[in-house]
Amino acid sequence: MAAFNVNAVTLHCAFHLPLQGDLKPLSENKLKEVRETYKRLKFIIIDEISLVSASRLFDINNRLQQIFNNELSFGGLSVLLVGDFKQLQPVNDNWIFQNRKNNVYAQILNEKVNSLWLEFKYFELTEIMRQRNDIEFADLLNTLGFDGLIALNNRQVQLLDSRIVNDTSKIPKETVFLFHSNKSVGEFNNTRLDSLPGELITSVAKDEPKGKDKEKASRFMIHLPNIDLKKSVLPYIVRLKLSAKYMVVMNINVTDGIVNGSVGTLRNIDYDAARKPIRIWLQFPDRNVGKVLRRDYMQTLKDSDYDSTINYEFWTPIPLNVVHMKIQQTSKWHIERKQFPVVECEALTIHKSQGQTYQNVALDISQQLTKNLLYVALSRVTSLRGLYLYGKSSVHQGASYLRKTNREKQDMIKQARACNIVMQEIDRMKRDSLLDNKFDFLNDDYQ
Repeated sequence: MAAFNVNAVTLHCAFHLPLQGDLKPLSENKLKEVRETYKRLKFIIIDEISLVSASRLFDINNRLQQIFNNELSFGGLSVLLVGDFKQLQPVNDNWIFQNRKNNVYAQILNEKVNSLWLEFKYFELTEIMRQRNDIEFADLLNTLGFDGLIALNNRQVQLLDSRIVNDTSKIPKETVFLFHSNKSVGEFNNTRLDSLPGELITSVAKDEPKGKDKEKASRFMIHLPNIDLKKSVLPYIVRLKLSAKYMVVMNINVTDGIVNGSVGTLRNIDYDAARKPIRIWLQFPDRNVGKVLRRDYMQTLKDSDYDSTINYEFWTPIPLNVVHMKIQQTSKWHIERKQFPVVECEALTIHKSQGQTYQNVALDISQQLTKNLLYVALSRVTSLRGLYLYGKSSVHQGASYLRKTNREKQDMIKQARACNIVMQEIDRMKRDSLLDNKFDFLNDDYQ
């Protein structure tokens, strides 16, 4: 979704990178197609680099070398990396600047930074854009991101505490609730959906065994309702209720913005003769999302099919989608699942929210949150007045450092910084890899 917000594409889509596993060379036909697409490519900008792993950086390098048929770093292209290392690191992988996991040679040589990363120069952007109209909140977030709650001054603590609410029912309906775990997200979504007025419609996935040895495939059918969404992509059950929020869980049309992470409000449900749901209509906050799909749907719509209850200008039709699930990678069979590509989304995980901007955010501060998780969650909102905290009477409640003197707190901050590999790498780059700025417009005092 972050890619669509800036009219970009994801790394996986742009360079045909695998979601999991090792990078494989492109086929002859695919390579020819990609080379034609990128024949004029000279410059690449990669955003949200805190979520890009070291392994992925090398995958990008290797793919570009294959596309441009040379052994130059990144195929000889210029690459700009943009991101905030106060945010979350790649899931189950190393930071982009670290060596790849299981790199034996780097372990033997005790190398802490990978060779590709060492080719980059460092330039720090100092103006915060998301909270640019709330400077006091922006300064608070900056302090929090570097050193955590312990480093906040009394005024900053008071600001956060002023956003604590005792009754979550008074939080505006359009607010996005953020949680650390998928379990908490699921529980909240179920509770919120049950509380909404209106009829609850359940869409159950249609699963069919395909390929050779269907008998073996049939034995797995009993386990499909509980299979992990990461393997199935499409959920087994989708509970539908008008006015509830839903998130798209797969890339349907990247250029049209209907991608994994897009969130819209359910406005209508179409049924077949047996009253089984066959199409849902989502209204996305950004009217550009789904614009192409809405136009194409209108072109194929017959006068007899026109429904006056549907707002064709702003509601996007989402039909049932089909995916092939390979339960066992070596098997000659697979399961074909047909279902709506959405999940309930009254709440999100903090990981899923990274890169997004919201007008209103609610966070349960009784959760055990790391400094990075707390920073990402709070910094999704554009201003302090759009933030709602609950679960504690103060952000400092229960903190062990409350009994420490100011000097002891400063010592704790220094010790934490000394052990923080991100801070160490930023310090190294400021010392050894600063960009030689030759452009006036990059200076803070540029008019």
